[in-house]
Amino acid sequence: MIIKRNIWILFILMSALVLNGCGAIAAAVVNPNTDEMLDYNVTATNQSVLQIYAAKRYSVNIGKFTDVSEHNKTVKCRLMTSVTPPKDETYAKYIEHAFQKEFTKARLYNPRSPIIINTTIHKIDGGSVYGNAYWAFDITLTSSNGVSYRFKSRYEYESSMSAAYACSDMYKTFPLALQKLIHDGITDPKFERLLQK
Repeated sequence: MIIKRNIWILFILMSALVLNGCGAIAAAVVNPNTDEMLDYNVTATNQSVLQIYAAKRYSVNIGKFTDVSEHNKTVKCRLMTSVTPPKDETYAKYIEHAFQKEFTKARLYNPRSPIIINTTIHKIDGGSVYGNAYWAFDITLTSSNGVSYRFKSRYEYESSMSAAYACSDMYKTFPLALQKLIHDGITDPKFERLLQK
C-alpha cells in the first residue's frame, strides 16, 4: 500500500514537472533539443518593402545596436531556463545581423553611405505561458540625419503545456518575431525619413 502510494506521488510530481516547470530535468525527459535558436533568414515580405527604398536609390549603413537594459541580456523561459541566441551572440548582435541581412539582400545596405542608422534596444521580453506566449520589443531607430522614432513590436504564438516544448517554442519563434519586428520598423511611415540625406 505504501509502495503504491509512493509511486502515485512520484507520478504526480513528474507530471507537474513536465507540465509546469522548465528545468533541465524536464527538458531532458521530454525534448533534449530545447536550446537551439536558428540563424535569422530574410523574408520575402520584408524584401518587397526594402527593395522599394533601394529602387529610389537610398542607401544606408548599419551603426551601433545599443542594449540599454540588463534585463534584455537574459530572457527566461518560465522563470528558469535562459533563452539565448546562437554562437554566444548577444540579443543586440543577433538583431544587428538580422537588419544587416535584410538590408544587404535588398541592396539597401552600403557601408560607405553617409546615412547611418543606430538602434537602441529599450526592452526585449518573452513569455511561454500556455495561451499567452509572445515576444515583445521596444526599439528606437536613429538616423545620422537627425531623424529618429521609437516603436514597439509584439509577436504572439501558440505554446505548449509541456514546459520543455514551451521553451523549445521560444527558441524557434524568436527569429520569426524578429522578422515581424523588422517589418514593423520598415513599414512605419517615418522610416523613409531616416534614409534621406
